[in-house]
Amino acid sequence: SGSRALLVETKGFAELEQALGGLEKELTRRAVARRALKKAADPMRAEIEALAPEDEGVLKSAIAVGTRANFGRRKSKAQREQFGDVVEVFIGIDPAKETAQDKVVAYSIFVERGTSDTPAQPYFRPGWERDKLQALERIKAFLGPEIEKAAARQRKR
Repeated sequence: SGSRALLVETKGFAELEQALGGLEKELTRRAVARRALKKAADPMRAEIEALAPEDEGVLKSAIAVGTRANFGRRKSKAQREQFGDVVEVFIGIDPAKETAQDKVVAYSIFVERGTSDTPAQPYFRPGWERDKLQALERIKAFLGPEIEKAAARQRKR
């Protein structure tokens, strides 16, 4: 399936990026961005969870917000050099919720896309589609106060 480009005009992010860059430490900048992104992602996670089909409830309970793709794999040195100071947050299936009996990571894909034997029951894509623009606004709304709190802590030192 082909991907569709989404063009969105944003306002205020350049100023937020500049304010974030004004924080002294890289670790602080990353932590501030990570907190804001996780807060902004949680309503989308809840939307996706609400749309997930409920069989035994394992799939719904495994949908989580994490700071690394596949909730554990770190970026390689080459990737860090290519993308630089980037903070990412992911919504996905938390492998820690998987048991030997419940292969939730594997079957979540089959639920979303279907198989030759079972129809697709999309929940991730519709959750993303419903909430993607609001998520941008939440990022902006959460990032500003997080930067202000970090800057205030920085001034106290």
